[in-house]
Amino acid sequence: MKLLTLRTILAATDLDEGSLAALATARELGEAAGAHIHLVHVSNDERATNAVATSARDAGFPAGAASVHVVKGDPSHAINVLGDRLGADAILVGSHRKRHEARGRQLLGSTALALVTNASVPCMVVVNPLRLPLCRVLAGVEIADSAEGTLAVALSWASALRAQGRGGAPPTVLTALHVDRSTEDRRSALDEILEKVRQEAGNWAGAAIESAVTDNADAASGIAEYARANDTDMVVLGTRGLGQGAVGRLGSVAAGVMQKIDTPILLVPPAMWMAHAT
Repeated sequence: MKLLTLRTILAATDLDEGSLAALATARELGEAAGAHIHLVHVSNDERATNAVATSARDAGFPAGAASVHVVKGDPSHAINVLGDRLGADAILVGSHRKRHEARGRQLLGSTALALVTNASVPCMVVVNPLRLPLCRVLAGVEIADSAEGTLAVALSWASALRAQGRGGAPPTVLTALHVDRSTEDRRSALDEILEKVRQEAGNWAGAAIESAVTDNADAASGIAEYARANDTDMVVLGTRGLGQGAVGRLGSVAAGVMQKIDTPILLVPPAMWMAHAT
C-alpha cells in the first residue's frame, strides 16, 4: 500500500463565493501537509489572474503563498490537463450551490461534475471547509472490487492528516461503512477486506480502522445519516467510471450523498482505487 504524499494540490475556482471553501481547504491542506498549492481559473481574459489572487486573499492565503494559473479551453479538460502537468496529488473544487439551495437539482455545476468524473486523481468536493486534523473519516464502500482500493486511499488520507496526538485530540478513526439489509453476511465480508487493508498498511497508518453495516433501503441516505450522526470530518467514496454521461460515471450513490450532506467528500476515481488494490 502506498503512503499518501500530498506534495501538490490544485484548487479550481470560478471566482464566486462557492469556491472560497475549496480555496480555504487547499490552504489548510498545504499548511498541514507542506504541499505546494496551485489555484486555477479557466478564462480567455488574462487579467483574471488578479481576480484569482483576490479570491486567494479572501480565502486566507498570504501574498505569494499559492501559484496562480489562468488557462483557456473547455474548463474540465483544461483543469485536468493542468493537474496532470503539475503532477497534482489531489484536485479541489467547490460545489455549484449549497445543499439547501439545490432543491433537488444537481449539487455540482456541469464543469465541476465533468471535472471530478474525468480526473485521474482524487477530487474533493467542498461545500464547507475541511476540518483538520482529521478525527473521523467515513468511507462508504460496496462489497465489490472498488472497496479495497477506496479504503486504501481513505486510510492514506486519514493517516497523512491525522491528529497524531497533538493538543489532546482523539485518535483518528476510519470507518468503513456498508449499507445493506443483510447485515451479518455483509459485515463478515467487509471485515475480511478491512483485515487485508490493515495487513498491507502495516504500522505506518496511525489511525484506527473499524467496520459498520447499517440497514437502509437507500445507500446514499444510509451514508449521509451515518456521517451526520457521527460528526464525520470527511467522506470518501469511489466513483464508477462507467455509464453514459458524467452522472453515470460518478455513480448514483456518490451523487445522492452529495445532495444530502455538506461534509467534504473525497471522490476516488477508478484509476486510483485500482492502483491501490493491486
